[in-house]
Amino acid sequence: YRTSGPSAEPVSLAEARDQCEIAANVTAHDTKLTRYIAAAREQVESDTAYVCLSQTYTVSLHAFPTEDDMSIYLPVRPVQSISSITYHDTNNDQQVLATSVYGLDQSRRRVFLKYNQEWPSIAEQWNGIVITLVAGYGSSEVNVPRLIKQAILLQVMLSFYDRGELMNRDYY
Repeated sequence: YRTSGPSAEPVSLAEARDQCEIAANVTAHDTKLTRYIAAAREQVESDTAYVCLSQTYTVSLHAFPTEDDMSIYLPVRPVQSISSITYHDTNNDQQVLATSVYGLDQSRRRVFLKYNQEWPSIAEQWNGIVITLVAGYGSSEVNVPRLIKQAILLQVMLSFYDRGELMNRDYY
């Protein structure tokens, strides 16, 4: 669940105009293109689990992992950092899990137990454990892979050129 979005988009309005072959001085479509850029980024992020620019997410669980798999899988990538892990102890008091207990394996998108540590005892409840994390390629669009930027630009172009098709079709 995303709790804060990016402060910018990975694709500029100028790049979107260029992709759609709109002259740089033509601004009549800027509002639409801006919406298409945001929607295309969100679609690519949803389809691939790659987060373009720094955003904050929360992951909720009802229990810590069992002995079968002691790590917690994170649904987005690349994960920059874990801000906090909170849980409800056996007295149902909210606690913050110490960073000395867990680590982050960024390449595998997992939170794991550090050596000789155990997950705490908890009062099991739905969404009783909340992991807050920051994911994305940083705060600058220059860090976003070209492949992702190109996918966004292609989706923007498709949205721009297909914007009136439904109104022009005869469904009756």
